[in-house]
Amino acid sequence: MPDLLAEGSEPDQNWRRPLPAKSIILGRVQKCDWETPWDEHISRRHAQLQWKDGKLQVVHLPEGKNPIFYHGKELREFTLGVGEHFVIGKTMFKVVDSENERTPTGDSPVPIDELTCSFQELKNIRFGDAGDRIEALAKLPAMIRLSPSDEELESRVLEVLLDGILLADAAAVVHMNTASPSEPLTVRRRLGRGGRLVDLKPSRRLVYEAIRKRRLPVMHSWNSSNQSSGDFTASAEVDWAICAPLPDVPAPGWAP
Repeated sequence: MPDLLAEGSEPDQNWRRPLPAKSIILGRVQKCDWETPWDEHISRRHAQLQWKDGKLQVVHLPEGKNPIFYHGKELREFTLGVGEHFVIGKTMFKVVDSENERTPTGDSPVPIDELTCSFQELKNIRFGDAGDRIEALAKLPAMIRLSPSDEELESRVLEVLLDGILLADAAAVVHMNTASPSEPLTVRRRLGRGGRLVDLKPSRRLVYEAIRKRRLPVMHSWNSSNQSSGDFTASAEVDWAICAPLPDVPAPGWAP
């Protein structure tokens, strides 16, 4: 099944989601099925989408105040195929063939659950222990200014990640060659809680989903009792992991 790729005017304004067989509502708020909170030109409920007979059917809803453009023309209803796109406001929506970008397999099991979230959704979450996280983030400016090398900076950033994610047992900075995702992952730095060394082996599937396919933070969970050591992130005792892509500037493919 193809995916729908949404791209706004800023680097962090994007998501990529598989098109379901059922009808979905595209809009700007969480009350619709797929939201694009970054674009004020998109109404709360703007369009109805449905993948059917190898085409994406798009219907402009009455609530949608601004036009939908397809091939430069303002249309109320149309269909498009893989490789084509339509535009609402400052956001482009493109149908892309997921078969051309298969998720790497062979070094990690299929997760039992996958969760993605946009940066705007993360901003809307209220933390119960926000003070602890603010204290952790407050360390970053001094780290950036005083770290004598990239290696030292990466190590200190991992300490901040573990301070901010209290349930995490270990963290790492990884790099994937986005031009050739089949190449081995590079683990730049890894750190366990309390400063201990860990044999952290990040899931290629998870990193691929976050860096190459979704361009969003992604969380995978596994049934650890059914996995053998080394099959996925960290060890058989680890049953979840999160990967968040860093901006493509100055270079793509990096994530903690």
